[in-house]
Amino acid sequence: MIVHSAQAGSDGKSDCFVTVKPAETMEWKYQGRNSQLFATRTDSLIRETLDRYGSPKVCLIVEDFGACFIYQEIILQCCKAAHLSVPIV
Repeated sequence: MIVHSAQAGSDGKSDCFVTVKPAETMEWKYQGRNSQLFATRTDSLIRETLDRYGSPKVCLIVEDFGACFIYQEIILQCCKAAHLSVPIV
């Protein structure tokens, strides 16, 4: 469980803004100008990333402003907000 909310990214063109905050369950929202076009891919990416951190109880919001790659931002958000480390496999 995380205690603090955190944010990363920007609302600039071709970027994304990611917010992570505490929640009762694991949930996420993907919204923005490319959200319909890339919804399936991005939902899978978010789910895989959160699963990698042990499915933490967080609310993760991705606001897409034309970003092509958001994976790194999501990982940074999870690490920063939850102080989690990726399990060594």
